[in-house]
Amino acid sequence: GSEVSIMNNALDLLVIKPGSQKALYGVLSNSLSGLEPPLWAALLSAFIRHKGFNVKIADAELEPEKVTETISLEKPKLIAIVVSGTNPSASTMNMIGACTLLEEIKKIQKITLTILIGLHPSALPRRTMDEEPVCFVCEGEGFSTLLGLLQGNPYHKIPGLWYRENGEVRSNSRADLVNPDDLPMPAWDLLPMKKYRAHNWHCFGFLDKRSPYGVIYTSLGCPFFCSFCCINAIFGQHKLRLRSLEKVMEEISYLVRHFGIRNIKIIDEMFAFNEERVIDLCERITRQGYDL
Repeated sequence: GSEVSIMNNALDLLVIKPGSQKALYGVLSNSLSGLEPPLWAALLSAFIRHKGFNVKIADAELEPEKVTETISLEKPKLIAIVVSGTNPSASTMNMIGACTLLEEIKKIQKITLTILIGLHPSALPRRTMDEEPVCFVCEGEGFSTLLGLLQGNPYHKIPGLWYRENGEVRSNSRADLVNPDDLPMPAWDLLPMKKYRAHNWHCFGFLDKRSPYGVIYTSLGCPFFCSFCCINAIFGQHKLRLRSLEKVMEEISYLVRHFGIRNIKIIDEMFAFNEERVIDLCERITRQGYDL
């Protein structure tokens, strides 16, 4: 009996947001730059936890010691490093932190399975496999890819997975896109929400009230084909998937009530695409009377 309970508490997945701000902004990162909660890490974690697996998130930007501690103590079966950035080039800058992390993980736990997920790995999956000391790369959003790995499915049957077989890099076609309304609430409870702070341009006039800070999607993707933009690399299709405004309001209410958040960043690729929808959402927020 005791063995079974130990097995159930074993950590299936550790999701890490790499820390790159020190390297990128130097001393400015101590107080000037914003610290944004990692939305993709929270979305993926909530999805996998909802499927019955044990999941933790470590934000290497805020709690670098938690990363090494969790790996040494809990020996997660799979470590996913989510390299995201909320503008088209930001995820590439975050590869600095991702690569450093991968080297660290190798020192602590040689045999741990690691996967890189996010915009840069999706845009350049083969190059990422060639350049980084990682077991797998995910091309796409990552929900089905992580689930397939944790369920122990054969690699060639896991959608969106890039892997090595006999030294050869192989890949599978992408997973179908998710319906954003089917995703559970992001796993904000697994993150130190009080420590995040809004970008200063978000709250001029209230610079003493930058923390806590929330981020939210009201839609995913973009229907356009601009040649200079890679925002759809993670989605693989040029389409806009809208969330129901009821779900959006539910999440805003959760952020306000649980964490006292005043600053919320909407990080859609295309928030202002539909004017009526924007006005509808603004009116719903106004009716709630939240001080945002």
